[in-house]
Amino acid sequence: NNGLGRLARKSVPVGKELSRDNIDIATLSKTRLPESRKLQSKKDKEEEHEAGVAIDDWRMILRLAAKGNNFLNIVSCFFPTTSNDQALKMKLCEKFSSLISLIPQKENLILLEDINARIGTNKVGNCNSINGFLLQFCTVNPLLLKNTTFILLFGNHTSWMHLQSKH
Repeated sequence: NNGLGRLARKSVPVGKELSRDNIDIATLSKTRLPESRKLQSKKDKEEEHEAGVAIDDWRMILRLAAKGNNFLNIVSCFFPTTSNDQALKMKLCEKFSSLISLIPQKENLILLEDINARIGTNKVGNCNSINGFLLQFCTVNPLLLKNTTFILLFGNHTSWMHLQSKH
């Protein structure tokens, strides 16, 4: 299939990057390739893209057998942005809660999500409604919220920053 061939060629640089950094497991949180008809929801380049998620609007799960009788569950999810309507946000939060409740608490859980854009440098004080849900969820369930630590100059932490608000 010609479309799959183009997709495979586009994944080669990603594979090389992962290999170079010795990364064995990676998840795709979102992608927007308007020039590829295979990774969009039949919208033209000029039309607004919504979730921008290529595989599933909200989650992927990988369950691995670990040492002994243990399991490692890796959940990659996409929480909607602030521009999505409140009903969709709450529906996805409910789906997420019911999914996580199926994983026994004695099993290890790693939740991968695009948190960088939601918590920011002001922590809880400037959360949107989804982040409030995520923080509360991690408190109620024994989950540790960990983000990437960058040892960079402040201006290098983000790819874009609003000129006035610095967010």
